[in-house]
Amino acid sequence: MKKSLMAFVALGIMTIVSGKSFDEKLQRECLYVLGDRDSGRYDSEAHGYTLGVVTGVMMMTPKEQRTRLSKKSLGYISDSVCLTALKDKRNRRFMFKYQEAAKRLLVKP
Repeated sequence: MKKSLMAFVALGIMTIVSGKSFDEKLQRECLYVLGDRDSGRYDSEAHGYTLGVVTGVMMMTPKEQRTRLSKKSLGYISDSVCLTALKDKRNRRFMFKYQEAAKRLLVKP
């Protein structure tokens, strides 16, 4: 019984830690991508998480409910969403800020 309880506790801790690391990675990628505009470098690996969330929101939204911004390139949309999420000063995880910003910018109210 003790071993199974310890296994569940360990699994729970690992899940929490991986969620935090994803959140930190997403925020660092937004900062990296936005901060590296002037050098002309485009790192598709660093942009992977941000592009994935934007693509997911676009794919789940019917075409008639999308905003005009959804016709822009994925990189432009991702940069706009990153800017909006980074400006959000609420005390929430960055992942939720990013998802909410993507929904606000891509889906008509």
